[in-house]
Amino acid sequence: MINKTKWFTLSEKVQGNIIIPQYYDPWRDDKNVKVFSKVRFLGGYENGLGYIEVQMLYSNIENIFNDESLKNVKILMTADKNVFYARNISETEMKDYYKLLSKFTNVEIDFSSLDKNDNELIAIRYLPKQKIAIFLIFDRTLIERPLKISRNSVLLFGLLIIFISLFFIYFMTNQFTKPIRELKSKVDKININNLSQRIVLENTNDEIKALNKAFQNLLDRLNEAINKEMKYKLLQMKANLEALQAQVNPHFIYNILNIISHRGLLNKDKEICEICSSLASMLRYSTSASSRIATLKDEVEHVRNYLNLMKKRYEDKLEYFIEFQEEVLNQKVPKLILQPIVENSFTHGFENKTDKMKVWIKGYEKDNWWYVEVKDNGQGFDDEALINIKREIENIKRSFNYNEEIEGFEIGKIGLLNTYARMMIFYKNKFVFDIGNSNENGGAVVLLGGEIEVNREEGER
Repeated sequence: MINKTKWFTLSEKVQGNIIIPQYYDPWRDDKNVKVFSKVRFLGGYENGLGYIEVQMLYSNIENIFNDESLKNVKILMTADKNVFYARNISETEMKDYYKLLSKFTNVEIDFSSLDKNDNELIAIRYLPKQKIAIFLIFDRTLIERPLKISRNSVLLFGLLIIFISLFFIYFMTNQFTKPIRELKSKVDKININNLSQRIVLENTNDEIKALNKAFQNLLDRLNEAINKEMKYKLLQMKANLEALQAQVNPHFIYNILNIISHRGLLNKDKEICEICSSLASMLRYSTSASSRIATLKDEVEHVRNYLNLMKKRYEDKLEYFIEFQEEVLNQKVPKLILQPIVENSFTHGFENKTDKMKVWIKGYEKDNWWYVEVKDNGQGFDDEALINIKREIENIKRSFNYNEEIEGFEIGKIGLLNTYARMMIFYKNKFVFDIGNSNENGGAVVLLGGEIEVNREEGER
């Protein structure tokens, strides 16, 4: 009976352990029961003691591989390169898998793909001691399908997140920039004719309000500067007109002075000639319209001519002293700022003077500023007059700063206030103009000053 079993012949050949694939059990009454077995030869005597066969139902193997998760998986199990178990595998495919097995007989587990079919993913488990190989052949598309679904879901979700982010960024940016765009739109409509117009923003925040306020302040200052410049231009035009009026027939006056000077020469009266010469120089200097700016040297020469005339009148009752440093003589100043101040001493300071009249004019440099001090030994300014003059000076300053009309001020009147106004126009508030009384003799003291500039051109300020 044993000689007729399937495994006997195989065991005879290998003389040792052997696993017998599925076959029908000959020992059972039911000949349709499939089993698989392991047979071992027992040696010890000349022909051996015999064989031990251990059987298991083949259905146990089928139950193992009938798991739901392996439903779509091809399965091949071999024992000593004999088919032990196969499912969903054709004969042609088995040949290919056997070829593949020969490459991995020394590897316990590996994953590979058949060269002829990239749609399959094969897992191989090889047990070298038992010489059992298990093939699990997966359909690559079935494995990759959930991966593709996950990938597509992630991509779709990522795109959705990006879209939502872009929309949120657009919405927030639009909200944040709306006040700026509104401000820009209204700023674009600003021109020189509507600088005083107020900009009102409907939708804004604190930062834009601050920006709008700063811009509005800038417009106000610009409008103020334009109005001030226009006022300066009007004053300049008015001064030019009055200067032109002062030049009407100047040659007639010069001719008369020449006649008087000639008569003085005939009568051998040198004083008349000197008076005519000084007066002609003063007229020529004051009526010249070629420039509204002079140097301190020109101003000193003009004052010297004026004092020479006053000396002819008052003779020994008048003394004057002029002292200037060379560093300040070339400084540019508005024309006719010194002579009116000196003339003010004779008009008001010496009005009730009985003793000798004295005038001191001193020019010097200090801390990169030039200064001219004019003082006399007259009766000085009384308190009321000094208060009135300083109040008028403040009114002029305020009028220029706030573009107001200067009440009671005329360009044609040359005096202290006129000198102050012209220096303000020329130096734009960066100058010194101080009046008071001397502590030494009680006379009037007027101090003028400005920054020393090497190259000040006419009209620069």
